[in-house]
Amino acid sequence: MAVREILDAEPELVGAQDEEGRAALHHVAARANVALTRLLVDLDPDLARKDRSGLTALDCAALSFGWADRQRATQAEEVARILVDGGAPITPRGAVVLGDIVYLQAANLDELRSCATEGGGLLTLAVRFGRSEVLAALLAKGLHPDERYESSNLPEPVISWGMPLWHASAYSEYDMAETLLDAGADPNGMVYASGPSMERAYGADNERMKRLLSERGAVPTVETIGLFRDVAAARQVLDRTSPGVTDRTDTTTIAVRAPSDMCASLQRMQRCSLNK
Repeated sequence: MAVREILDAEPELVGAQDEEGRAALHHVAARANVALTRLLVDLDPDLARKDRSGLTALDCAALSFGWADRQRATQAEEVARILVDGGAPITPRGAVVLGDIVYLQAANLDELRSCATEGGGLLTLAVRFGRSEVLAALLAKGLHPDERYESSNLPEPVISWGMPLWHASAYSEYDMAETLLDAGADPNGMVYASGPSMERAYGADNERMKRLLSERGAVPTVETIGLFRDVAAARQVLDRTSPGVTDRTDTTTIAVRAPSDMCASLQRMQRCSLNK
């Protein structure tokens, strides 16, 4: 039986909410499902419905993919457009997705800041959707380029910052990376469970991004050097000629501070390289 036939037979299912307060439209928007969004927009009378986290279906569309699934951005934007055209009220996240700068410029700054989560805020969202003009407008509005966030869902509080620049590095968005750095983004920001932007540039083997970050003061952590077998950087550490190396426990630039076990690992890596 087709979805439409099921909902025609049991229309109450359209507005039924699960334990998280999400209705069917939340779920299809969170999966960037264009066809089902079109169907439910015509059937659901409450396009402003929020779940227990305060998210509307439009918000769910904006948050429907992670950094590694950027190819879904086009679908997510289409879902957002269908919702707004169908009567869903605009939200800050929806405005970012759809490039509604007028809405964002008129919005309350605290409301915009409140959209920040451990997965990033509106600046991160602008980078994910490739909205350079929105990124610039939000920075001009007063959002901090690092989107500093303290997670309270862990045994001990953890502070994460630098998510927008991390995404720009991951996507090779040089202009947006420069925009963030010009606005004061910390080139050595540390994103919880993901690391610094320089590590993301290493992971993408992106020399241009590495060079840009380095010119703005970014230095690779000893873990990044070891993980990506950067022999040249390792030699700098071992020779005590590096201008600075950071570790994850202290993100200030430090004069070649590496734990003894890390130095031993770098020495082994150097020997292996020389023996090849």
